[in-house]
Amino acid sequence: MKRAFCPLASLLLSFFSFAASTPAAAASLPPPTTRQQTIRPIAIPPGTPPVAPRDVANYGIYATWQLGPGEDAGRRFDLMPASYKGSSHAARLLTFFSMSDVHITDKESPAQVPFFGWNAPFGSSGLLSQAYSPVMLSTTQVLDAAVRTVNALHRQTPFDFGIFLGDVANSNQYNELRWFIDVLDGKFITPSSGAHAGAGSIGYQQPFQAAGLDRTIPWYEVIGNHDEFWMGVAFPSTKLQNTLVGGTILNMSPNLFAPNATEGNGVYVGVIDGTTRFGEVIKGGATANFATPPTIIADANRRLLSNADSFTANIVGEFFNTTSLPVGHGFTRNGTGSTAACYTFEPKSNLPLKVIVLDDTCKTYNPAGGPAYYGGGWIDAARLAWLTGELQKGQDAGQLMIIAAHIPIKPQKDLFDTTSSPQFQPDSAQSDTELIATLNKYPNLLMLMAGHRHINAVTPQPSPDPAHPEYGFWEVETASLRDFPRQFRTIELRRNADNTISILATNVDPQVEAGTPAADSLGYAIGAGRVFGNIALNDATSHAYNVELIKPLSPAMQAKIASYGTPLSQIAFAPSSLENTIYNFAPATASGAAAPVTGILTATGLGFAISASGFPLYSGAPFSWTKTGPNTGTLVESDGVRTWTSTLTFTSATTATVQRTYSDGTAAVSGTLTLAPIPQPAATAPLVNYSTRATLPAGGSITAGFVVGGNAPRKLLIRGIGPTMASFGVPNAMANPTLTLYSGNSVLATNDDHGGGIDITAVTAAVHAFPLPTASRDAALVQTLNPGIYTATVKGATATDSGEVLAEVYFVE
Repeated sequence: MKRAFCPLASLLLSFFSFAASTPAAAASLPPPTTRQQTIRPIAIPPGTPPVAPRDVANYGIYATWQLGPGEDAGRRFDLMPASYKGSSHAARLLTFFSMSDVHITDKESPAQVPFFGWNAPFGSSGLLSQAYSPVMLSTTQVLDAAVRTVNALHRQTPFDFGIFLGDVANSNQYNELRWFIDVLDGKFITPSSGAHAGAGSIGYQQPFQAAGLDRTIPWYEVIGNHDEFWMGVAFPSTKLQNTLVGGTILNMSPNLFAPNATEGNGVYVGVIDGTTRFGEVIKGGATANFATPPTIIADANRRLLSNADSFTANIVGEFFNTTSLPVGHGFTRNGTGSTAACYTFEPKSNLPLKVIVLDDTCKTYNPAGGPAYYGGGWIDAARLAWLTGELQKGQDAGQLMIIAAHIPIKPQKDLFDTTSSPQFQPDSAQSDTELIATLNKYPNLLMLMAGHRHINAVTPQPSPDPAHPEYGFWEVETASLRDFPRQFRTIELRRNADNTISILATNVDPQVEAGTPAADSLGYAIGAGRVFGNIALNDATSHAYNVELIKPLSPAMQAKIASYGTPLSQIAFAPSSLENTIYNFAPATASGAAAPVTGILTATGLGFAISASGFPLYSGAPFSWTKTGPNTGTLVESDGVRTWTSTLTFTSATTATVQRTYSDGTAAVSGTLTLAPIPQPAATAPLVNYSTRATLPAGGSITAGFVVGGNAPRKLLIRGIGPTMASFGVPNAMANPTLTLYSGNSVLATNDDHGGGIDITAVTAAVHAFPLPTASRDAALVQTLNPGIYTATVKGATATDSGEVLAEVYFVE
């Protein structure tokens, strides 16, 4: 709950819903997807001093981000005849989520090679960011946050299943795979190994209770190259096996990317020091710099899972040692040969559809093989025969089909560059081009899902025969949960009125709590992407890609599926659920710039005007508001797929009757709209927000006093706002306020021009405060304070500064 004293508006919307709405209903709202709001890096100004990858404490502006409006690429008809104009949705067939490249990392391992990335120069780019990035510190916590987000989405629209597209472990280690499975199972996680340094004091090292994936969601696994090879690129040699379970840091070739580099000598690869806040790398560098080999505490749980006898047997076996479902998570026991990690499953008994899980990773040993050899795409004769056999079985049975693999096949280069980018090695039984031609023989194939490249690219693979467009299919890639954009996908299949298929692909940012390792990791991912040169300094895009992909079917399949799916007219839009879609918006500001905000209705008699201020408590849909009369208005919203039109007739200053219609043919509904201010907390509840505004003369100041109660320290966000108020239409906003925090007469901290930063940005989002542009001259502090009495004073930077200022204090939950 939040108590608001800010006079920027007279009425805040805590809930904006139909009759069944209650204050508690807000807690059940689904988290936003990137269709509602996006996370966007803030562009780096030219001339900003470079920062080395190792200097995490000074990532600063390189790690800053802000929330932007939702995104939707609309419908794509690439596989359809040129004359095709589209069709309305008729029924929902299937809903699931995909997650990829989690890269759970044992950062204390003696063979994770962090020194190579830690020692890299600014802008080094390439694979060095995979050797080291501060995102290594909190991979288990980020996965847990993503799982919690999946569970929240599932409570609103149930998932039929989830699938992980490979590289759940970073380096084929037993403990990495166990951490992944145990997070999904909801176990107590100790996210460190060996000596467990820092486990009692450093956030990313502290044990935690994982939420666990909702037990009603079955989940399946795909093998990735990092799951079965050391660092995803090297055969598990005897030297590597012995090093991983021993106590001496790996000594290898100075050329990390040379074939058989692990068998050489010259550089100790280093290890993360878990006693340091930013995870410094120690015990790494040229061997000549060490009088004796550097050592750590050994841990048998670091053992490699692959060996010369089998690349997959031990990995597959671990998926039978879980408490979640299904047993084995798709794999079969005691599988042999290169197809041991290949399988199929049918997610719904009442839907003619099967998922074909293809292991397309390397299955041979070549001492001269380098990173591309072991990390590239592969398919041998046995797997090709298995794949075509399963495709033909599905075709003969009249089943729709989805292929799930780790490595994509002939995808476009990146999110927007459509140049072809082959991924398969020359030793593969078929090349990328040949594999696409093989897959184009099966008209019931809807899509190929993959990960591996850490991007959200979508590639059309059209039919080679224009007269039969049904032989085309879509290729949909899911980005990594490790590196920016750090997202997973939801996929919904819909049957359209003309019996084509719509594939609705949506990216989701894991929801994180401010001040947690998972929240820190977002800034780290953006900062590392920039300092390594993997994200352009002027790139301020979300890297999300939300789209509706249309897939044609053969006449026979059109006739077969005509009766399948849950008609959209039967999907509940009852009054109790309408509160989830209407009360937070992303309108255009007065200047025309889109910004996600909390909707504010300001009453003048019975005339209501929509204005914007603050930060959305929960996701909502973009909207437009039109006043049509003294007591009437029309509210139009869209989620990018359908449009809602609500006609409101106000019967008092805070209530209205509503008639709502839907663009997709869903039956109209009616109800009562209730506007209410945010409820006041009970007398025993803590105050979580205080704000006050004043007009200051030259040399004047405003002071906010507050008390930190209880018997433990609390984190606070304290702000002095001036210039950003101008974007909300406040006239005469002070151009350059400063902020000073006092305990009694002692100055604890000061700020002039906040400059962004990981803590400020993350905490701002967590407490739902409106974001401050990084370059603004507003003042802000994030402080952890002991119980006691404090004051915060806001005044101008010079004796001549004057104007409107806003002082704010937020207690972080």
